[in-house]
Parts: sequence; C-alpha cells; structure tokens
Amino acid sequence: SFLWYLRNRPDVYRFFKHPEPVSWEGHVEWVMCYLLGLHTGELKIIQWNALPVGQVRLDYEEEEVEISISILNEFRGKGIALRSVEMVCEMVKSGGGAKHVLAEIYKDNQASIKMFEKCGFVQKGQVGDFLHYIL
Repeated sequence: SFLWYLRNRPDVYRFFKHPEPVSWEGHVEWVMCYLLGLHTGELKIIQWNALPVGQVRLDYEEEEVEISISILNEFRGKGIALRSVEMVCEMVKSGGGAKHVLAEIYKDNQASIKMFEKCGFVQKGQVGDFLHYIL
C-alpha cells in the first residue's frame, strides 16, 4: 500500500514521534481503525498528476482537529503540501465543527514549520521536541 510505503521511508518518519519503520501488520491494524470508524479522523491521499505523492491525516477531538502531512521527498518544494494543507483547513473550517486546527511539528523540521506558518498557523508552545501550532 502507498501509505505503508510512505510511512516507512526514513526521510518521512525521521520527523515522527515514533521515528522508526512499522510492520505491515501494524500498519493494516492502524488503517482498519480509520476504516471502521474506531479513530475519529480522516486520511486523505494527495495526488499529483494522478500519482499518489503524500497524505494528510486529520484527527478530530471535540472542537479541535489535529492535522499532519507527509509528502514523498521527490515532490517536496513544489507547493503541493502548502496547497493541500490550505484546502483541508478550508474544508475543516467551513464544516463548522472545529474551532481550531492544530499541528505538532518536530523542532528541526524547518520546511514544515515554514509551510504551516505560510498557511497562517502560529506557534503556541512546545512539548519536548515538538512545536505546537494553531490556526
């Protein structure tokens, strides 16, 4: 599956809270939780010229939504992540359920920090190695 491939790329998982590969079985269990509605969230595949190039994940919690994004290295720097986050945040805000969109970004992930700030997110704190941003 594309999501498993993306998740297990070292250039992607190095910025995760658990920066190591996951087993196929663990990945299938995680995806099934989303498909069966056991997680209150959504997974969206980002496509570029009909090719899967990344994913956006939304996790809903009361009046807040946490967003995360992963893009294949060879498609970074093209504005794909920026436009994807903008579109998803517009969708969340227009839905009326969430008052805030949150992002936790690894402190050394300068590209993500810059991209989320371009989308209007502002830093509200830090826990360990992760910066907390809010829109």
